[in-house]
Amino acid sequence: MINTIRSLFACLLCLALLAGMLLPAAAGEAKLVNTVEMAGTRIDNAADNTYVRWSVPVKSYLGETDGKLERVEYVKYPEAKFFYERYEKDGTLLDTGTIPMELELFGGFFFGQTYNFAVFGQRNPEESETAEVLRVVKYNKEMEKLGAVSYYGENTVYPFEAGSLRMAESGGKLYIHTCHKMFKSGDGLNHQANMYFCVDEDTMTALDKFSGVMNISYYGYCSHSFNQFITTDGIYVFRADHGDAYPRGISISRFNVSAATARTTTYTVPLTFAGPFGANSTGATLGGMALSDSRVLLAGSVDDQTGEYTSYSDIASTKQKNIFVISAAKSLAEDENKVVYIT
Repeated sequence: MINTIRSLFACLLCLALLAGMLLPAAAGEAKLVNTVEMAGTRIDNAADNTYVRWSVPVKSYLGETDGKLERVEYVKYPEAKFFYERYEKDGTLLDTGTIPMELELFGGFFFGQTYNFAVFGQRNPEESETAEVLRVVKYNKEMEKLGAVSYYGENTVYPFEAGSLRMAESGGKLYIHTCHKMFKSGDGLNHQANMYFCVDEDTMTALDKFSGVMNISYYGYCSHSFNQFITTDGIYVFRADHGDAYPRGISISRFNVSAATARTTTYTVPLTFAGPFGANSTGATLGGMALSDSRVLLAGSVDDQTGEYTSYSDIASTKQKNIFVISAAKSLAEDENKVVYIT
């Protein structure tokens, strides 16, 4: 319950900050009176979470273990490195270190309850069924490697392409929601879609996965999927996608954590987009996901949906995006969907 409240508070805080960027300061409004200068690595990552058509993997992570603040970050330029830092709450740097890149691509990181996890990927342009394309690595809380599980082929030529990667855990299972560019289809093109993996945390063995092509009722498939979110309340795992074709909108899917597989999912599409199926420009972004006791909450932005969406410039330069909050019942019943505009 505490984690749920924290997640909801964080989501609402982000919305408040976004609204504050757009609205003039009110008389008597609270002002920042103190800051802490941290001694760690200085990184310029302001607004790296925003995107116009599709997102990218999250590179910056903050966590807390035993009262210590933790930071993990992947930096590509000027020199690629994946590092961690630990702080006291007053900002004192306790220790820092570099984590080896296991494969060429960084997908994402997760502060688990008992272990930490990172996901790495590798290109597979030859469309080989035996090429390693994904590796999930387990660390202890001191960031020492404890084990790993690898995936091969997986209908993938480029993991994490035109999207992100996020993780959740429940009952000793690690759930991974990400995306990939797939093997050539019948039309000769390499299409993009989401993909899903479930790992046993103790043994680091693969329990469930889907990287094929189907429809949203089967493993929550979405194509193209330009951003991926995942969370759980310990009963269901909920996933959200920003789709431009199947479906063309913001979708939410769920499955029961007690099920042996996520094959059969319940889903809803509370917000649909104008424009032709498969047109990458949707005029929207998806920015956050949280759970309350009875609702699934999503935050994002969307324009007035009156454009032709024929080019990047249609969205980037001529449209104003307004912030929305989607509130869906945990049952994902269509008649319970609500979309509230903040701006």
